[in-house]
Amino acid sequence: MRWVAVGEDGVFWSKDGIEWSASTGFGAQSARYAARVGNRVAVANDTMVWLSDAVDDGSPWISTLPFGTSTTTRITALGASGSEFVAGGRRDQTGLVALSVDGSSWATETPPDCREVRTIPFVASRVLLTGILVSQNRFSVWSRQGGVWVRGALLSGDLGVLLTHAIEGTATLVGIGAENAVGAAFQSTDAERWQGVGAIGDEATVVRGIAYDGFFRHVVAGTTGPPDAQKGWLFVSFDDGVTWAGDAVLESGAFEAVAWGHGQFVAVGRDGVVATSQTGEPGTWQLGTIMTGDVFAIVVMP
Repeated sequence: MRWVAVGEDGVFWSKDGIEWSASTGFGAQSARYAARVGNRVAVANDTMVWLSDAVDDGSPWISTLPFGTSTTTRITALGASGSEFVAGGRRDQTGLVALSVDGSSWATETPPDCREVRTIPFVASRVLLTGILVSQNRFSVWSRQGGVWVRGALLSGDLGVLLTHAIEGTATLVGIGAENAVGAAFQSTDAERWQGVGAIGDEATVVRGIAYDGFFRHVVAGTTGPPDAQKGWLFVSFDDGVTWAGDAVLESGAFEAVAWGHGQFVAVGRDGVVATSQTGEPGTWQLGTIMTGDVFAIVVMP
């Protein structure tokens, strides 16, 4: 097993990113978020997290509540810090973070000025998160340093989704979001101050996920076009996010996430679609199907 995907029809796994099977121990319930620590996988909906050390053998998943039994708290993100699972949430107008080494016992923290946590990547040995500012309807980024959350500075635009790796051999980080309502790439050398460096697509492009191959390629998944005529696009950059080449892989639909592992990029999206490519370049993507419903997240296994 090398890949795990989650969506409306439950949890599915694959050895090659092409042929997929359901995790029978999870059942047919919907899941939206996924993360991995070692060989343990965590998936979540808006209220609960489930854990498994054996996604592909039919064993039952263990359920846990990272924010307790509060009926006003919703899970809005799930990530991993390398050794800890990290759940993001929202209670009323307050963003919350819960951390756990084993996925069973959770400690809750509150990043300052955060209204809602959106993504939780792990960058340059730090836990980061993107979220919505309390005072503004825009994204910002927070970094956890010595157990304290510090809000970083966006020098331009809205940083919506962060990359989980630094550029090989440098201190440069790459993230994606929006600048002047256009999909954009951002760079940072300290994980705190971010500057827009390149546009992705056009004013109708919405970016949803980013992956890095560890050498020189970044791939972004998203959509272009008006709501009633969206197309699923996959973009690739060879210069750390400054310029991008795109491919309308889906004439109708949208991609929700993309990951790199085991020698290929794997993107997932609506109506159960999966697309694979070894290079991420236009014209190289091969389409398949994971499930009937929408797929929201994908995790690479060791």
